[in-house]
Amino acid sequence: MSKPIRVTIIYNSKSKSEECDAYCGVDWASPEAAHAFELKLRDAGKHAQFYMYTGTEHAFFNDSRPEVYNEAAANLSWDRTIAFFNAHLK
Repeated sequence: MSKPIRVTIIYNSKSKSEECDAYCGVDWASPEAAHAFELKLRDAGKHAQFYMYTGTEHAFFNDSRPEVYNEAAANLSWDRTIAFFNAHLK
């Protein structure tokens, strides 16, 4: 029997579980669209924690793409990811 997903970490996407989302500054999802999505999740009773990484581009976490990789933002988003898991998976 499979278990429901309790927590997700999403980079520019959507899910139905507790969420911690990372949005870059330059992408198809504008800051306004990301904020609207966060509000929809909260209105649905979900815990949602969104972070906007201003000045970054899509795939800023992907260190195999030096043209978009942003080490400072990637490290900060990773720290936030681990903190979110620690807070919601105990």
